[in-house]
Amino acid sequence: MSLSFGAVNTDRVVLATSTLLDVGNPFTVAGWFYPTTLTSGRILFAKAGGLYVVDLSGTGGDLRLQWNRAGGSTSFITNDTPLANLNQWYFVAGVMDTTASAGNVGSIYTGTLTTAVVESTYGTATDGAGGVGTNGLAWAIGNRGAGTQNLSFEGRIAWAGLWTRALTLANLRELQYRMMNTVDCQVFMHLGHQGTGTQIDYSGNKINGTVTGATVAAHVLLSSPWGWDTPPPPKNRFDNPRLLRLQPGFGRVVRTRSPGLVKARL
Repeated sequence: MSLSFGAVNTDRVVLATSTLLDVGNPFTVAGWFYPTTLTSGRILFAKAGGLYVVDLSGTGGDLRLQWNRAGGSTSFITNDTPLANLNQWYFVAGVMDTTASAGNVGSIYTGTLTTAVVESTYGTATDGAGGVGTNGLAWAIGNRGAGTQNLSFEGRIAWAGLWTRALTLANLRELQYRMMNTVDCQVFMHLGHQGTGTQIDYSGNKINGTVTGATVAAHVLLSSPWGWDTPPPPKNRFDNPRLLRLQPGFGRVVRTRSPGLVKARL
């Protein structure tokens, strides 16, 4: 499942407030997005108060990563239209690391179901200066976290995660087709799998999400650790390797009528 946003511009999933999400530097946000309309300023991720945002820049499929700093905001805007095609799934990640070299403080990465994630090129790459602020306010997926929440992403969002470290390109390629709860992951959420009820945070931090307006839609087809993103198993149970187990005491694999654990006699 996923959640569909944008029927009205207030659709959103707001995460519970937590000191774990009052992130300074570094951080990474990532998710699978399916745009149906490209409207400038519509939000993929944001922290209330405007501290951090990943949103659409213009209507051609470019993205912006921006955050406020004491000596001037950082802003990276793509110029290679990574989300140019409507009605298809994109893996999108925004990474901030103020310790990186000049011109590399912000990074935007995208990929598709058939192409590995790569870093975009930028028309604007402003590093900014000074410390990264924190404000104790909520993060949101698909809109602002608080205030006037009227910039809903238009399309579907299937999965979202947030890390308090700067994930590398290699890290993101590991996550792209098989999302995992890795080191410093603070939020790990499969949107829509609880319907429009409370969205469970599977990171273990219990930073759950509250849905406003969004509706359940089809999921991105990936081989997930959860198993519910993959096509159903073969109808013939004997064609399914999951339905094999080791018969205790006989030391051989036998076919069974139901899934079972592999066991061995000690």
